[in-house]
Amino acid sequence: GNAVRRLLPVIGAPVVAGAVFVLLLSPMLVPMVREATRFSFMVRPPTDLYVLSASVMDFLVPNRLHTLARPASFAWIGNQIAPVSERTISVGYVALILAVAGAWRGRGRSGLWVLTALFFFLMALGPRVHLGNITWDDIPADAGAVRSWTLFGVLNATVPFMRISRSVSRYALMVQLALAVLAGMGAYGLFVWLRRSPVWRGVAAGAALVLVMGEYWVAPYPISPPDTPPFYAQLAHEAGAGAVLNLPMNYDRPGYLLYQTVHGRPLTVAYISRDDPRTLTTRVPLLQHLRHLGPDIIDADVGAVGMTVLDDLGVEYVVLDRYKMPGGDERDVTEALAAAVFAGHEPVYADERLTVHRVQTPPAPVAYLVLGATGWGPLEVVETTRARQIVGQEATLELRHLVLDTAPTLCLRYRTLPATEVAVAGVTLPPTTADATAQIVLTEDNLADGRVVLRATQPDAVWVSGVQLTADPATQCFSSTETGTVKR
Repeated sequence: GNAVRRLLPVIGAPVVAGAVFVLLLSPMLVPMVREATRFSFMVRPPTDLYVLSASVMDFLVPNRLHTLARPASFAWIGNQIAPVSERTISVGYVALILAVAGAWRGRGRSGLWVLTALFFFLMALGPRVHLGNITWDDIPADAGAVRSWTLFGVLNATVPFMRISRSVSRYALMVQLALAVLAGMGAYGLFVWLRRSPVWRGVAAGAALVLVMGEYWVAPYPISPPDTPPFYAQLAHEAGAGAVLNLPMNYDRPGYLLYQTVHGRPLTVAYISRDDPRTLTTRVPLLQHLRHLGPDIIDADVGAVGMTVLDDLGVEYVVLDRYKMPGGDERDVTEALAAAVFAGHEPVYADERLTVHRVQTPPAPVAYLVLGATGWGPLEVVETTRARQIVGQEATLELRHLVLDTAPTLCLRYRTLPATEVAVAGVTLPPTTADATAQIVLTEDNLADGRVVLRATQPDAVWVSGVQLTADPATQCFSSTETGTVKR
């Protein structure tokens, strides 16, 4: 009883604060934890955990961004391979001295903050403890197979949502917050000790303030105006609220978010920290081509279907930025795809950097396929062949603008593990260990709410290398000449 009464004043306020914190953030935390436990796309490559960990010396060296120290400070002892922003976690010597004094002086009240600092310090060190430098030679070749017994390694292996960790060194933020409280205790103890001398107390307070500011002094770098093309300012004054598709989009570019602060329109693609397979970027024809700089498993005439796809997505402007695609496939394929979609349409804006097209609503929408949000594995590319695995036993194909009067046909090129059958739109396809093509006439009876369901008799045993929608059964499947190496 006495122990509990002594403990309550120490942990009561932090526990209440933590509960309020969790409650307020629960609208974000609950979906994040649910996603992390259900899907694997949020899990980064295991090497990230080693590359983006902290070294012990990263906490103890002076501030790497100090005005008088950079850029030589970027090579100081510590993590040598992570971005500077991920290893600028210096505690500061004045704060550290005051924190040690505060921990010693307030032994009855500082325990929680000491434990917090120690816990997150060990977490920030990641799956392997490094006292000094971290170099590429320290990164395991098969990081995913290495068993880690550090505090972070154990929690990462046992707590499901911990698997989404990436920049482990950012746990240093909690170290610094805990040390800030301890430093405050140390400063208070110093002022109490000097209570009989107001002059020296003022001198001590001023000296601590000046020294801390001196340690963390980071004068601004030379600044320049944001690199935002003038078209976006013009777009901001136009009526309408249609989305903007910025090209190239073969990988996520944060600059498009900067431009959005000027034009204020929705974006089709921009920059997110994970590749969520449920987004339309890798599920819809045209966007797939632009993402991979080549075809995916959906065989479609991009020139015929592209305008329908863009109109369905609510895209009003397609902006090609030549400064962001200096050459090679990144420019050649992107410009060729845009030319196919907007053949016969003049751009609405052009200068030395940008070419801008306006999307027109097609007079007659063209039918096309969309990969279902779940059930499809990532695109696998071997030389010029591509395929997607059905993850688990079921995947779907969504059909847009399908007209059943013409007896449309679904063409499917697939292979399976031995003894695995695939049920597709009421038809059972036999096992085949080599690519085989099947044609299935689509009717109202074998469609489920505008979708085709592919259901395998065994999990993870089917690979699809091509799907195509044709107007009638007489049309030859996969007659398109579209080929090319898919870029990841």
